[in-house]
Amino acid sequence: MAGAHAHFRRGRHAGQARQARGWRVDPPPYEVENVETALEIAARGHADTIAARGVVHRLAGRLPHRLHSTPLRPRLHDHFVIVHRRHTTLSRATRTLVDLATTRLRQAAARGRQADP
Repeated sequence: MAGAHAHFRRGRHAGQARQARGWRVDPPPYEVENVETALEIAARGHADTIAARGVVHRLAGRLPHRLHSTPLRPRLHDHFVIVHRRHTTLSRATRTLVDLATTRLRQAAARGRQADP
């Protein structure tokens, strides 16, 4: 992408993945934490940004008409890892959180596979 980039924290992963594929990626001059803020900066014409498809769909009615989206090809995938210390036991609350997150991620992945041709 040409010009400045507004990235929320996960944007670095996407940039690293594109670089690994041999694409030129200029480092962003600034970084924002919130995807809505990044989209607002892009809508004002100050930067480009990368946002998850789910976020774009969720905000579709509120996005300025100046913005448009297109899927990245080849697709990018996020990796999530749950790490804990050796010889420790996760609390019941933490195990429940891990189970809920895993279930939701699997459901989201299944929906994504159904939506893509």
